[in-house]
Amino acid sequence: MKLQKMRLKIVKIIVLFSSFYFFVTAFWTLFILLNSLYNNVFTDLTGAITLIVSLGIVLLTLVTNFDILKQKGQIKNRSILINLILCLIQSFSFFSSVFSCKYTQGLEWVGFVHLNTSTWKFDYGAFFIGYHFELVFTWAPANGIMIGTNFITLILSCFYTYLFMKEKGRI
Repeated sequence: MKLQKMRLKIVKIIVLFSSFYFFVTAFWTLFILLNSLYNNVFTDLTGAITLIVSLGIVLLTLVTNFDILKQKGQIKNRSILINLILCLIQSFSFFSSVFSCKYTQGLEWVGFVHLNTSTWKFDYGAFFIGYHFELVFTWAPANGIMIGTNFITLILSCFYTYLFMKEKGRI
């Protein structure tokens, strides 16, 4: 019985911590987006689409995690699913000679593999970046293929997957 209470407290602490993290990073990203909008950074159709998608993700993040913080960690199934999707969106990045896709808001601790197609050199590594906001969705060519994983959001994805499966009674 004590072990189960302790596990519930740990889950609640992780939910509150991750919700606070998402709320703060989304609030800061909203500030960056509004500042960029004020300074006319988004001037073409691609910029407008980037702004709309980013604002949608940021506002969804703010509303969902504000609700979790307001409820002091009592998380609804809908909030679990939204945070899971937000984590998965930020967990993986892909750059190829045809298509590139990446979304990040917050901290990045990334592991990557890269294959340079002009020299056929294989490379891998990891890096850490403090607060970072980036949305890349292009059809422009890159020099090779790179696949990256943000370990912070991947770990949170695993946690929210566990909560989602537990809520559905599959664990």
